[in-house]
Amino acid sequence: MKVKLLQLTVRGLSLTNKRAFALIDVILGASLFLIIVTFAVPALLYGQESTRLSGQRQRAVVYAEEGLEALRNLRDANFSNLSIGGPYGLATSSGVWSLNGTSTTDGEFTRQILIGNLGTDRLIATSTVTWRQNEQRSNSISLSTYFTNWEKTLNMPIEIVASASNPADNGTRGGPTASITPPSGLQIGDVIILIVNYRSSSGNISILNTGGQTWTTLSQVGSGTTNILRIFYTVYNGTWSADPSVTVGSGSTALTVLMHALRNVDPNNVLDVPQTTGSFSAPSGLRDVTISGIDTITDNALILAVWATGDDNTWGIQTLGWSNLGLAQYRNLSGSDSSISTAYKIAPLAGASGNVTNRQLTNGGDAGRRAILAFKPKP
Repeated sequence: MKVKLLQLTVRGLSLTNKRAFALIDVILGASLFLIIVTFAVPALLYGQESTRLSGQRQRAVVYAEEGLEALRNLRDANFSNLSIGGPYGLATSSGVWSLNGTSTTDGEFTRQILIGNLGTDRLIATSTVTWRQNEQRSNSISLSTYFTNWEKTLNMPIEIVASASNPADNGTRGGPTASITPPSGLQIGDVIILIVNYRSSSGNISILNTGGQTWTTLSQVGSGTTNILRIFYTVYNGTWSADPSVTVGSGSTALTVLMHALRNVDPNNVLDVPQTTGSFSAPSGLRDVTISGIDTITDNALILAVWATGDDNTWGIQTLGWSNLGLAQYRNLSGSDSSISTAYKIAPLAGASGNVTNRQLTNGGDAGRRAILAFKPKP
């Protein structure tokens, strides 16, 4: 009897232990399931959201690229189709694109086009696509590209042909008249520039003998000062009837005539930028004289800067990218002396030329006259 009771007790203990372990297994399993759910579900949701956002962005990129491709088609049809400004929308009719309105919408995406100017026949275009990522946040993407008028014939680069002066540098020549012998090697269509400096506070510089050419006279600068400056130019017709000459009416002080010849200038529109003139005060310190830059209109325009004084200064260009046209200076020792210095720069791209500085190296500290202008290359 005692043995049976003992056996029953042992079996009872064994059954109780099994149930306890089963309960622990259930708890552990439920905990593990909760842990998995806690981390896996947000990860799954995040992954789905990331996939959705990535898909939105890819569709936005395609939509933006379509905008740039439409502009490329417009450019290929006619460069003038691309109007600077914006924002623009785009429309298509019978397969032909056009700028239309201020935006274009496709479903959740809105596209706007901006077109900026980078100079003659060069544009930058930006295609921006915006969309709502969720209720609290918007998103956008922008793609840009450059457009050129690739069908346009490039301008011919302007060439420096030759220079001449009367008197030669450090020579003497007094007024009231002075002629100049043109350099050899000139061709029909070359542009001939005359720069005249007269050491006087009065007088009117004019062409005395045309040499068989038709001259354009630019404004004189410097009346009432120590020297006066005037520039003339002509398109060479191929024949000199005589050496061209200038006159100041009366007076015997230093009168200098400087000639520069250029090739591949547009004969129908010689000037790209009209002349700007002025006077400068006697420089101090390093004796630098700076001429403010101009904005050219045409690529490869040649910019000409001129300094003229009533003393026999020597000069030195201080600005990178500029070079002397002819000699560094043309001095005239007649009377109270004078000097002319010219510099040029060919600007590959239309736009601001930047200032140019010339230094009076010797006999410095003199006031004078200045001029700057630009010549247009032949198309």
